[in-house]
Amino acid sequence: MTPLQVLLIWTAVLFASVVRGLTGFGLAIVMVPLIGIIIAPQQAVLVGIMSSLMMAPLGYATSRKRVDPAVMRPLLIATVAAAPSPH
Repeated sequence: MTPLQVLLIWTAVLFASVVRGLTGFGLAIVMVPLIGIIIAPQQAVLVGIMSSLMMAPLGYATSRKRVDPAVMRPLLIATVAAAPSPH
């Protein structure tokens, strides 16, 4: 990978992070197609997955303090009940 490719990837990640910071979602939606232009699409998807996996615990830790369990419990139960069965 050339230094120019690394710079372009970092720029795409920065741009996607700004979008996520402004909207609360969209990191992978923005980042993967941009990075997919620079490197192989399979590698771009892996970069997107790894980025999301690294950032998810931070978002969870921040959100957990602001969530009311009494409000979330019925939503969680409804989500689990409505989720399709794997069989």
